Amino acid sequence: MSNNTLQYETAEVLPLPIDKEFFAVEYPGYVKNIDRVLNTIGGQYGLQRALKEEYGYLELRYRPGDHFSHPINGDVIHTGNLLLKVTRRVRRRKTQRPASTEEQELPMEIEEDGNFKAEIMGVISKTCRFRGMADYQYLPDPVDPIAQFRKSLQSLDVESIRKFPIDIDCTMSRTPNLPPPSFSRIECPMDYGYRQNTSVVKVLVQKNEDEPPVVKLINRRRRRKFVAYSIDFEAKSVPSHPPEDAVKFSSQIPEESIENIQALFEKRPMWTRSALQNNLPNSDRKIIKRLLPFAAYWMSSGPWRDCWIRYNYDPRQHVDARFYQLLDIRYTARPRQLGRAKRLLRAKYDTLNQDILDQQSSDTTMQEDADSSEQAAGVNPDRSHIFDGRNKQREVAVYQMCDITYPRIRNLVESKEGLRKLCDEKDGWYSKQLMDLMRKTLRRKIASLARGEETDPEEDMPLQLDDNDEAGDNGSDSGGEIDKAITSKVDQLMRNLQRAQLGAQDHDDEFEQEVGMYQLDDMDEYENVFGDDEDVESESE
Repeated sequence: MSNNTLQYETAEVLPLPIDKEFFAVEYPGYVKNIDRVLNTIGGQYGLQRALKEEYGYLELRYRPGDHFSHPINGDVIHTGNLLLKVTRRVRRRKTQRPASTEEQELPMEIEEDGNFKAEIMGVISKTCRFRGMADYQYLPDPVDPIAQFRKSLQSLDVESIRKFPIDIDCTMSRTPNLPPPSFSRIECPMDYGYRQNTSVVKVLVQKNEDEPPVVKLINRRRRRKFVAYSIDFEAKSVPSHPPEDAVKFSSQIPEESIENIQALFEKRPMWTRSALQNNLPNSDRKIIKRLLPFAAYWMSSGPWRDCWIRYNYDPRQHVDARFYQLLDIRYTARPRQLGRAKRLLRAKYDTLNQDILDQQSSDTTMQEDADSSEQAAGVNPDRSHIFDGRNKQREVAVYQMCDITYPRIRNLVESKEGLRKLCDEKDGWYSKQLMDLMRKTLRRKIASLARGEETDPEEDMPLQLDDNDEAGDNGSDSGGEIDKAITSKVDQLMRNLQRAQLGAQDHDDEFEQEVGMYQLDDMDEYENVFGDDEDVESESE
């Protein structure tokens, strides 16, 4: 081995052009037409906006101009990269021309000599990266009459506009569903390690003496299931007794707790869940899901939606059931940002982690958080289901008529004017005009409380129904079927959105409907992973 050391040639020192800064976009696609690429990220305006803001972002739309195209958010971050211009030197030579050919352009042969030249153009101070997953996309039917009509309006096709068919007999069933602004709030893929759940163990189960034992997977954290009856407004009859599966495990529940919940329903035939929790002892609040099936069934739609109703009591047959109808409004003093829409990508990781923690939190934790927030706002948690017109309440106000003590609305509730002869699915026993008046009064009062005003400026003005509207016997609405369909769908979407934002106790959808039965389960996040329920129960005993 030679003792001579290798001599390396010193690299050339190049100046860094700090006066030139560049903005790079890591585009998730093949770039063939730069103009079309710029159009998908908002053009020059989108780039300038992303550069000016401290934490800018770009919205990539693969179908620009399509309002149903959900964007992919790109995060603009500070970087210190260098932009290199690499030049490859080639040699071109013309091929020999045959003698018979005329003067014309001939192809050239390119030979590489292996020489490359790199030149630093500047510093890339900002880079836009697209690291989020694309949202689910919804494509409307292109042959739908509304889509064709919209296309005609954009192209100013007068003949097509005149030929547009107007269907006066359009019913609710033919009204298309309104797609949400976003389908998924999760932009980053979960890091799944393909590992078994730590609470699941393998055991040997001996079923028969003459057969060898078999291996079973047992979830050690699995808990007992409790079911309750669930009906909608269109149901022909109401349940008259608790389900057998609930009675089977009655020995595991304190008898005093069952008597407490039954006594409340003897006192009042219908309750919301928050009202029940406010009237139960602390020990019974923790097991309220187990107690409810012993005294009541659950109604999933209509004017008593999300209410628990005493067995054998049908509110559709009793006019006095109007006092237990729900009066709800949507009032947001501080607009909340949605998880995905109108949100900067820089906060996506914090938002994602918070969403996961919220989903995994138990009902007890949610109730404690709600109580602490209400106490901080000056509201007694045990009276959160009552509206007296003096205390601020939650942003989503949902009250039963009997729990409203505010005199201005109480007089309308007890009034016999504007009642129906037949119960309506939307407004119950009250006419549409009377329900709208009560809802308007409640919204105005809550708005004045949010502004810090003790009294409403219009509180002394008399309340009266609009004479131009129909009210009374059957309470027929003046609007058409189309307006009713759209209003119903929008109201349902807004209710679902508010439930997701606030985690309101009255609207917990932690139950799972199964063919007329409403399943209540205290199991953890790994429940129902394995379907062999009988074996699991026998092993857990």
